[in-house]
Amino acid sequence: MLQPHRSRNSRYYFTRQNNSHLESYSCTKLFVATGKGAIQELSVPEFDLKTELVAHTSNCYSLDIDSSGKYLASGASDALALLWCLQTNICVKAFDELEYPIRSLGFSFDGRFLATSSEDKLVNIHEIDHLAFSCVEQIKVKSAMNAISWHSTKYVLAFAGDEPFDKSGSEYVVKLFVPR
Repeated sequence: MLQPHRSRNSRYYFTRQNNSHLESYSCTKLFVATGKGAIQELSVPEFDLKTELVAHTSNCYSLDIDSSGKYLASGASDALALLWCLQTNICVKAFDELEYPIRSLGFSFDGRFLATSSEDKLVNIHEIDHLAFSCVEQIKVKSAMNAISWHSTKYVLAFAGDEPFDKSGSEYVVKLFVPR
């Protein structure tokens, strides 16, 4: 179990691997992605363990919460992106079309879309609206993507990856996504 400890300077530190963390919009919860694949929910500011989601079979790398605070998405080295209902703590969807570790994921500003990136040289965009969970776009890229991020008010997705194969630097890093 990931146990935070108070150090002499009143800061917390963790005794186990912590790959990502994310604070809830209410600022009362901290979600921690662990090296064992679990997602831990800690209370803020106490850092008491409230819930542990048995999420992935190996390292959990990435977390994001949709704008409504209803869903938590997680991505891991088991090549799965999972969508969790935060009201019930139940996984409502597993996105399993990628073959390599999920390095990054993120919800659009309105929670309608979830983008996932991995070492597959793809960025997948899923529609979450009304639990349809359909893949609406698959963007092929030249290298594995390390980070993705949506614009705060528009359907603009930025992503960055490993160095391109050619040294010309011609690989794009920003993609405009417009829903159909």
